[in-house]
Amino acid sequence: MVQAELERARDELTARARETRLGSLALAAGGVCASLALLSAHEAVLRAAERHWPPPQRAAATMALGYASGAAALASFGCWRLRKARAASRGAVVQMIPDRTAD
Repeated sequence: MVQAELERARDELTARARETRLGSLALAAGGVCASLALLSAHEAVLRAAERHWPPPQRAAATMALGYASGAAALASFGCWRLRKARAASRGAVVQMIPDRTAD
């Protein structure tokens, strides 16, 4: 009876692992497709900007400045969210651990 239960649990775990693997592969393939789409959009915007700003370096510098500004804003936001999450985690730990100094 125990052997049959272990066999059933193993089969169930194997099926779950297979589903997880397929889902992970699909997410990875989606990420590759999204990266290629972003690269194509970047190239299209760069080519259009080069036509409007005569030296090609000016268009590339403008796009690099835009990317750097976006990266700085997102990094700042991410740090703020992490600090907020850390404070909430510390608060939860303080509430879970009893105060032993009161004894």
